Amino acid sequence: MYRFIYILIFSIGVGLPISAQVFKGVITDSTGQPIPFSTVFVKELSYGTAANLDGEFELKLVRGTYTLVFQCMGYKTESKSVSINAPVTTQHIVLHNIAYTLSEVTITSDAEDPAYRIIRNVISRAPLYANLITSYKADVYIRGSMDIEEIASMVKLLARKEMKEQNIKEGDKYLEESVNDIEFHTPNIVRQNVKSIHSSFPGNNPNNSSGAIGYLAQNLYQPGSFGNAKSPLTAGAFDYYRYHYEGEFKAGNYTVDKIKVIPKGSGPQYLGGFIYIIEGLWCIYSLDFTINSQLGTTIQIVQSFAEVKPGVWLSMNNHYKIKIEMALGKSTINYHTSVKYNSININEAVYRSTTNLSEAYLQNKTGLSAKAKKNLQKADKKIEKLSQNAKMTNRDAGRIAGLLNKKKEIATKDSLKNNHTFVETYKTTIDSAAFRHDSVYWNSIRPIPLTLNEENSINKLDSTLLVRRNSTDTNRLNKAGNKKLAKAFFIGGRYEPDSTAFFQSSGFIYPKGIQFNLVDGLSVKTNYYYQKKLKNKKQYYLRFTPGYAFTRKVFTWDSQIDFTNSKKYWQSFGLKYGSDSKDYNTHGAMALENTVYTLFLRENLSRLYLNHYLSAYFNQQLSHEFNIQTVLTAEQNRTSKNNSDFSFFYKETKEFRFNTDGIPLESMADHRNLQFVFSVSYKPAPYYYEINGFKVARPGLNNAPTINLTYIKGLPIAGFDTDFDLLKLKVDQKIRTGQKSWFSYVGEGGCFANTKKIYFNQYKHFETQPLLIGVKSLYPSFQSIDYYSNSTDSWFVTAHAKYQSQMLLLKRLPLIRNRMWSESVMTSYMYTPEKGSILELGYSIGNELYNIGGFAGFDSRGFTMAGLRISLSIFSAKEISISL
Repeated sequence: MYRFIYILIFSIGVGLPISAQVFKGVITDSTGQPIPFSTVFVKELSYGTAANLDGEFELKLVRGTYTLVFQCMGYKTESKSVSINAPVTTQHIVLHNIAYTLSEVTITSDAEDPAYRIIRNVISRAPLYANLITSYKADVYIRGSMDIEEIASMVKLLARKEMKEQNIKEGDKYLEESVNDIEFHTPNIVRQNVKSIHSSFPGNNPNNSSGAIGYLAQNLYQPGSFGNAKSPLTAGAFDYYRYHYEGEFKAGNYTVDKIKVIPKGSGPQYLGGFIYIIEGLWCIYSLDFTINSQLGTTIQIVQSFAEVKPGVWLSMNNHYKIKIEMALGKSTINYHTSVKYNSININEAVYRSTTNLSEAYLQNKTGLSAKAKKNLQKADKKIEKLSQNAKMTNRDAGRIAGLLNKKKEIATKDSLKNNHTFVETYKTTIDSAAFRHDSVYWNSIRPIPLTLNEENSINKLDSTLLVRRNSTDTNRLNKAGNKKLAKAFFIGGRYEPDSTAFFQSSGFIYPKGIQFNLVDGLSVKTNYYYQKKLKNKKQYYLRFTPGYAFTRKVFTWDSQIDFTNSKKYWQSFGLKYGSDSKDYNTHGAMALENTVYTLFLRENLSRLYLNHYLSAYFNQQLSHEFNIQTVLTAEQNRTSKNNSDFSFFYKETKEFRFNTDGIPLESMADHRNLQFVFSVSYKPAPYYYEINGFKVARPGLNNAPTINLTYIKGLPIAGFDTDFDLLKLKVDQKIRTGQKSWFSYVGEGGCFANTKKIYFNQYKHFETQPLLIGVKSLYPSFQSIDYYSNSTDSWFVTAHAKYQSQMLLLKRLPLIRNRMWSESVMTSYMYTPEKGSILELGYSIGNELYNIGGFAGFDSRGFTMAGLRISLSIFSAKEISISL
């Protein structure tokens, strides 16, 4: 469990060579107190490491003379020439506090803080520094540890067996260290080879090669480098932060400015702390930031940079401290890396541009199209004009950064149009002997000495592994597997007999499967699912959803068998069979909404009929741009009346509506429906790669709209009643308009070419959300119409549009600036011959869990409604993703 949380937070990768000579010591301040996590950099080797919590460091070096740089934020940097000629060389390093001096520019009541001049220079160059390195090879040592300070009583109760099996104890410390090679190529290609790994984490399996902690190298010059937190060095940062000049100091031949970054709000989108900038180069010297993230998590990031080439500064040491305090317990995670750059290649043209923005990227790259070159030249002229402004404003700095990012996007997209080679972005390989190194090896390779607690954790490792090796009795494992299968079946959960199959269920008691409506009365349902992987990228799955309707006294079910082949272009086919009550409008009230409104407010929202069906389907991906879907369904449909009159409240003052209320009586009758559906979708994807002989759309680059054409035919053969033809065309698209803003639209039109015999459940129905409080998303749906009165068997046109931003109107207010909310402005339009035009305008604010909005509706006669809508979408989402 904790192993999973740890690997979830750290997800990228890391090596270090063995040397015979040892140079070690302790780093303290002038009073003799150790300086934890201070850094040591060997100039000749481009090699950096860190001291441990007790200020102790240890380097393995071959004989020779080295220039070592010792530094820590708040202390003067010390450089020493050290000769290594003995097996062990020891030194005590003392770092003295920095006495900051103010520059000649003083801060007065009407003058700008000097920090803003410095930050503007950094922001305008950030895209250049983000793309300065074209490739490098490095050996990186990485160490992560977790202190389990407290485990909640509920976790101890529910997971006591798992905790016992994995030997998880409150108060224990777990540690993992690894030695890896890492190779990087621009823009984002990383190759990681794990040479050795040593772990005392619960659940660690020495025969499992998939669990190495990754290498974190956050790039503050890039947007989104710290998850949800806005970088203080990228375009738009002035909306999130204030900056204060703290002074300067000398570090060798460089002047370093200390800047305090002050967030304008609190929450996971803000970070705060100190950043040190090298004057003139306008790049990072070091940083110390804290993010108060969500779910009781606080993240501290400390990075030290070193001059690996003249004027080129790269991160040599990373330290992350994550404090987790939530309902499940309390833990502290520490993460350290030591990097030795073996080779570094930089883009010389980009480097020259950092000192003279007016020449940034003026040379067009060879191989680009004429259109791309023309667009790059336009951007160059704008950059040149802005950079020559003697008094660069905050807006100018942001515009320069934006133009540089746009130039990169233009060049990237143009080069990829004719380059369809598939390259795996991140690839990890693990040496076969990675888990076999003993304590002698680790003591000789480890650059960051262990603390006493970490030593105790590692000492437990060998005995723990011995116990695990002696507990692999086949009969015991089979019995444990049978128990897990029975538990998953009756109580709910997931059971994996091997790596090719799994079974999961919701158990006999499934709260989300409890529903109430006036046709079925109380009904209960649960889910069972089994999936099996076959050879050659083929698999099948079985799904069964049994239930019981107490008022109708019948069993209900929904079942499916599906076979999928993804060896080349994806295809699937299968059968569905079931019997249940269904809503005439499949986009009507959700089951939870109808249950709550029926029981508590005595309002039955849904109109239901009884459906018994058998369906066969086939889906085929024709290319990376085209998909087709065919479905043939045979149904027996029966109308139903209200079979129950139960509610908790208002029994004497309110009457339920009839199950036929609001539906044209001539369109309702028992009938048999044989229906054929053919659908084709097309999404232009000029950016794709080829793998194993077929094309795959490149994610994130193809922003064209998706076009879907659907034909539905009611077949009046073999005793089936319906006879109709419906043709629909739908277009939807989501376009990124900024770093934190999007524009989305959905348009649909259709026409019934034939309605010789059609029933209400075959009408065209619309997505609506007329409730004050509901669980359906506010977009794309109509807020001013009910579920059934606008349904049509004629022709229709609908359109929805939304602009979403994290900083639009209300989010600019100090009281809510720190909330993880987005704002949206929306509009919706509908036309049917029966009802004419309907127009809606709305505004909402919220997140993936909930949204609050105000809407106004108009029809052909004028204003119809204005009201509040609250969407609790957390209750309808199948999955909620929350980033720390």
